Amino acid sequence: MHRFTSMVIFSALALRCVAYAGPALDQPQVVVHFADLDLSRSQGAAVLYRRLRTAAETVCAPLDERELERHLRFKACAQGALSRAVAEVDRPALTEYYRARGWQLPS
Repeated sequence: MHRFTSMVIFSALALRCVAYAGPALDQPQVVVHFADLDLSRSQGAAVLYRRLRTAAETVCAPLDERELERHLRFKACAQGALSRAVAEVDRPALTEYYRARGWQLPS
């Protein structure tokens, strides 16, 4: 099994993830380690996907379901952060797992 040490850093851009220019120093960030996972297997990809989704939701929080606009911004931010992270990791099993959930990577 090929082992590596890597991490992904999420950055939320002022609650709106419309454009991404790289992580800013004053933006919330979460480091996601995944050297312990075998990303050549679907089980490893599923675990990493959950870690990335949780990190994306963390940097895009707070989620306020009572206000539709804030809820929609949260969902867009979290999905954008997750999409960029999957693209950055660039592992076939993770990308396949991500796409199986109906999502597309950014172009």
